[in-house]
Amino acid sequence: MTKGFRFFLIVFILSLPFFWGVNVLEKEINMAAQVSQFSQSDFEQGIKDVPDLKIEAESVLSVLVDTAGAEKVLFEKESNKKMPLASLSKLMATLIVLENYEPDDVVKISQNAAQVPESEKTKLRVGEKFLVKDLVYLMLVESNNISTVALAELIGEGKFVELMNIKAKELQLFNTFFANPTGLDSPGQMNYSTAKDLAKFSKYLSENYPSIWEVLSIPEFNLSLVNGDFHHRVVNTNQLLGEISSIVGGKTGETPRAGGCLLEVTEAPKGKGYIINVILDSPHRFEEMKKLINWLKSAYQW
Repeated sequence: MTKGFRFFLIVFILSLPFFWGVNVLEKEINMAAQVSQFSQSDFEQGIKDVPDLKIEAESVLSVLVDTAGAEKVLFEKESNKKMPLASLSKLMATLIVLENYEPDDVVKISQNAAQVPESEKTKLRVGEKFLVKDLVYLMLVESNNISTVALAELIGEGKFVELMNIKAKELQLFNTFFANPTGLDSPGQMNYSTAKDLAKFSKYLSENYPSIWEVLSIPEFNLSLVNGDFHHRVVNTNQLLGEISSIVGGKTGETPRAGGCLLEVTEAPKGKGYIINVILDSPHRFEEMKKLINWLKSAYQW
């Protein structure tokens, strides 16, 4: 990440309490020093005698990262199975932007970007100009595909995707592959990963770019053009925000091939770290994530 972009994120995040009443310093994720494989945590909770958790999603993983940075798997279902990513891909796209762009670079929406399929009601139009930092927020909060492609086009979409795959290998996400920056279904290759790779990547982001989760916790914001004109009100696609108080931040994703995908980072009970929760290919992603988070609270002795 460039020094300019890191400075912008810190300033922006610290200003959020004035707009959304969120004290981000109280929610800051514990920082650690390295990317590690999932291992047994030294922090042991006794598991209670509760009914087994039944979840329809094809792949599920919940991992506790304690205050020392050690991990403990709390729930697992087919976590090594390669699955389509959908818009969870935008987490890696965000990382590539942060490492290669300046926040105040100007992006002009191209014809190619404007034609990208969108599930949102609002669309960016050809010729409109935005700052990189604003398109990053739009990509994360609204999961906007047009903004993602427009950002990738700054260095060339092919090069951008190449950098996504290089980064995945660098982080030892060996079961992860990107064919495009958005995660949209395509006729040829598709973006895929595993719940275990996604949890590992999320831990890396928590340790090195925790402000990403803070952006993902924003319920809504006003998007403006470069000249300051209002464009539209951006609403977070994460329906669990405001419903589950322990959520630090999360990313949604859904396509016909991927089904419903959802990644939520939550605070562990009693300040004992944080929990990375991944659900892939679920028919009811929000309901099942809520069910998973509530089960973890009752199933373990915190």
